[in-house]
Amino acid sequence: MFLLHLLLVLAAAIVHVVRLPARTASRIGEIGLRYLLVGYCGLPMVILSLVVLIAPEHASAHLPIPDGGMVLAFLGWAYLGMSLSAVLALGHRGAYLLGPALVWGTFFAGVTVVHVREFLAQGTLTFTVALYTFVTHTLVAILLFTTLVASRGARRDPG
Repeated sequence: MFLLHLLLVLAAAIVHVVRLPARTASRIGEIGLRYLLVGYCGLPMVILSLVVLIAPEHASAHLPIPDGGMVLAFLGWAYLGMSLSAVLALGHRGAYLLGPALVWGTFFAGVTVVHVREFLAQGTLTFTVALYTFVTHTLVAILLFTTLVASRGARRDPG
């Protein structure tokens, strides 16, 4: 599901970029970054955080956290804060984008390590699992950091 969602977000960003009258590297980077933040790290994760906070028993059945508890509640509040900061990329430009991009990029890079270690410990790391984890986690981190660097010229808010 996350793979399909990522592909849709990237397709929407590409369509937006293609329709721009004037394309610069910094503008393309900013558009890509904002689509990733709002469309992949923001809105879907707001929903996930609300599920974790409102129905922890349902969330704990789908997240690798045994019986939930305080760790799951902490995760829900952290996800909510992170995802709300990503959604705010809709109305903010420039230096604001640095915060959510760094937080989510670091998160997805770290989650890759956590998942791979868990799959290795369980003996369930296959090529398909590794590829899916790479695309939905590592690739997102790489795209966030790359588009952040590319958006360097969009740092100034237009007033």
